[in-house]
Amino acid sequence: MKKNYILIGAVAIIIIVLVVVLATRKTTVKTNNANITVSQGTNTVTVNTNAGSFQAGQKVSLPSDFPSDVYLTEGTLQSALKIDQDNSFTVNLQSDKTVAEVKAEYEEQLPADGWTITSTTELPVGTSVVADKGNRNTSVIISDSSGTTTVSVTTSAATD
Repeated sequence: MKKNYILIGAVAIIIIVLVVVLATRKTTVKTNNANITVSQGTNTVTVNTNAGSFQAGQKVSLPSDFPSDVYLTEGTLQSALKIDQDNSFTVNLQSDKTVAEVKAEYEEQLPADGWTITSTTELPVGTSVVADKGNRNTSVIISDSSGTTTVSVTTSAATD
């Protein structure tokens, strides 16, 4: 009887170890121009190429060199894209705030960070705010989809 309990306990430990290992497993595929990593435990996909990087999923990190003067409202980061060629970034996040609240934040925070708002546009499902600073521009698209506010922020060097 005691041996059965020991055997059941050992099997349970092996199953727990397998679940933990499989749930946190990472797979990386390397090509000539990219490394693509899928993290099963965090449901995240990361693509690093010679031209930049992209990350999407449940555990997305803001690129370490994302400009500190570009405001991001409070929310859950859904994806982050960096293109090295023009040092541009696009991040998407979901917020519990309303479209109007997020728009008001950007209309206040962008000028406070030295940006000049050049346009705001009301869209059928949200709004956009565009701003310039030196040779850079930033656009913010704020939309509502089934009660969830999605914010997309793109910043890059201005094009002529």
